[in-house]
Amino acid sequence: SLAGKNEALGIGTHANSELAFNVAGFKRFYTIVRAGPDNDAAVETSVSVGVKIDGELAFESARLTQQSAAIEIDLDISGAQELSLFTY
Repeated sequence: SLAGKNEALGIGTHANSELAFNVAGFKRFYTIVRAGPDNDAAVETSVSVGVKIDGELAFESARLTQQSAAIEIDLDISGAQELSLFTY
């Protein structure tokens, strides 16, 4: 759970991680990110999330904690071949 809420759908990863997707033919990437350490984390810590399009940084968040509000990411990916989501 994150921020006291369990999500039915989505991707959960550990920091540091990077997931790459073939997005050829897609026009937009939109998501709502709830990111931060799991509620079961033993210590207060933080994480950042980002998006790369064809290897170039397109979005990077501030540091997020369990109390951070959700953030929206809405990117034009027309003509892109690869989109990567990363955490650190």
